[in-house]
Order: sequence, then structure tokens, then C-alpha cells
Amino acid sequence: MVSTIIIVILSLIIIVLSYNIFNLIRQAENAEDYSDALERIILDLKSKIGKSYSKIKNIDRRGSFEADDEIGFIFKDIKSIINDLYQNFESKDTDG
Repeated sequence: MVSTIIIVILSLIIIVLSYNIFNLIRQAENAEDYSDALERIILDLKSKIGKSYSKIKNIDRRGSFEADDEIGFIFKDIKSIINDLYQNFESKDTDG
């Protein structure tokens, strides 16, 4: 009688633990898929920022946009944002 109760309890524990392990594996796979998608987005963003950085430096190589009062303010902000992003991504490459 006691051995039957122990077998039933252990069987229930095994079933509960198996269910938990299955859920954890599924969550890990979902997290890996999300991580892969996020990595692709970040690499795409890095590429776009690098291209934008090159283009904006090429566009304003003479400083004519920054000197223009009407568009200079917005151009300086955009250039600053792109420069900050570019520097941030470049520093991550040298760290890793």
C-alpha cells in the first residue's frame, strides 16, 4: 500500500517536471528566435547608419549645409544624431 502511494506521487512529480521542462525548452527556442530576429534588425540598422554617416559626411564636406541658417539647425541635429549612433556602433565593434 505504501509503495503504491510512493509510486503514484513519484509519477505525478515526473509528469509535472516533464511538463515544466517542455515549457522551458519551448520558451528557450522562442527566445532564440527573437534573439536572431533582433540581431538581424541591429545589423541592418548598423549598415544603414554606416551608409547614412558616409553620405552625410560626403554631402557636407564643404560645410555649406551647416552654414545655411534655415537648414543648418536641422542638419546639425541630424548629423549629430547619426554621428552619435555611428560612434556607438563602431565602439561596440572594437569592444567585442
